Amino acid sequence: MLQQLTKDGHLPRKVAAYANAVRELGNVGTHVFGEPVPVTPADVTRSLQQLLVVLEWYFESERPPEKAGATAPSRKTMPPSGHHPAGEVAVLRPSALPRRWKAGILGLGVILLLGLISLGAWLGWRALTGLHSNNSVARSADTGQAGRGEAGTRPAQGESLPSSSAGKATTSSTIPVGPPGEALTLQGHQGTINGVAFSADDRRLYSVSLRDKTIRVWSADGGQQLAKTNLPARVNSSQGLPVLFSTDGRRLLLGTPDNSLVLVDSDSGQVLQSLVGHTNRVGCAALSTDGHRALSGSDDGTVRLWNLDDGQELLRLQVEHPPGQALALSGDGKRGLIASEGPPEARVRLVDLEGASGRDGAVPVQNREILHLGKYPSSVNVLVLTPDGRYAVCAEYHSHIPLSCWDLEAKTERRFDALNQFTRCLAMTPDGRRVVSGEDDGLLLWDLPTGKVIRKFSGKGSIWAVALSHDGRRAVSGGMDEIVRVWNLPE
Repeated sequence: MLQQLTKDGHLPRKVAAYANAVRELGNVGTHVFGEPVPVTPADVTRSLQQLLVVLEWYFESERPPEKAGATAPSRKTMPPSGHHPAGEVAVLRPSALPRRWKAGILGLGVILLLGLISLGAWLGWRALTGLHSNNSVARSADTGQAGRGEAGTRPAQGESLPSSSAGKATTSSTIPVGPPGEALTLQGHQGTINGVAFSADDRRLYSVSLRDKTIRVWSADGGQQLAKTNLPARVNSSQGLPVLFSTDGRRLLLGTPDNSLVLVDSDSGQVLQSLVGHTNRVGCAALSTDGHRALSGSDDGTVRLWNLDDGQELLRLQVEHPPGQALALSGDGKRGLIASEGPPEARVRLVDLEGASGRDGAVPVQNREILHLGKYPSSVNVLVLTPDGRYAVCAEYHSHIPLSCWDLEAKTERRFDALNQFTRCLAMTPDGRRVVSGEDDGLLLWDLPTGKVIRKFSGKGSIWAVALSHDGRRAVSGGMDEIVRVWNLPE
């Protein structure tokens, strides 16, 4: 329409120039998806106000001058209501409309058209620059300044979010990773977070709280809560029982007050297996990487190996002292680390888990010992094995040296930097070269070959659970502040 007005010469030259500019505004919608154009609501409002001025000038200039002797226009085409000649239908011709009506209709049409074009341009620009509002907060590790983060990108039409697959982990995630630091905060739990995990494709997060008795599933992209499932009734809020996710997050191993363990489906909350046999509190447990075996330690003085496919006990080891709080299991479930408490000191052993139990149902742990890693003045709080089983990392309780690393083939130990930190949890990268520890005041990222701290992520309170993505680029943590946090790790 603006092109026709300009071509007919009805507009003054300055007004015609502005009309051309407004016409160019209509092209924004066709180019904004190639490159973001910063069109703001104020720009749209100002353009529409100026357009009204253009329309007013146009219709004033279009009014024909009154000539002497001019006669009034014939009303023949619009006879009074109810007085139509037979066989005729009254026709409302455009020329019969009042001039103000024409101006109003035409103006509203142009305003609506340009409004839609500008709205499309504005929404397209927001989509490209990631300015959607949300409920997740992103915080820069360098500046510490809080801001609004992206609420999450919906899959394109016809595309669905990949689901986690049991068994083999994949690394097909295409989620971009920003600069090192806190990337997402996920709020919803109403109690200490006891366990976290990434899905096999790193697109989803799992978290569990014994206090609010829920398992929650989150989008690892934008932080939206995707699902919430209640824990089985037999699981209570006791914080002294083991809580372990499988490597893909789809299954959860939990200790119960009746001295047993249950394997739970994380998506449905249904109990898949019950591991019954211990006669006292179960204080620690470990899962194999393939998800087929579990190791549990109890105050009854035994460590037991379980087949998670049928819930049967495979092996029972008798230890001289209760196994305390720490166990670790190799990826194939054939070797394990057992930390037993003193007095006078704690001991850590590497044991062979292949073979059956003895006639009396229990085998002395010394009979299966492969390597005695040493004695520690305080209890060993956490144990973890590298995926290839070559190295073991342990954290002591109330020690001025937080971590130590054992080369299980060379039979040598290396102590990490002393930082006076209390380590509650550990997670290993898939390549076994870096480890993340959950401390009283945040996370520490360690370089395993050198024992040096790569980066500290601080100021988030006590961390009770930590896990790493399968591509090793992100970490997820949870703790007493009831918030799940996603962290971008440095390369």
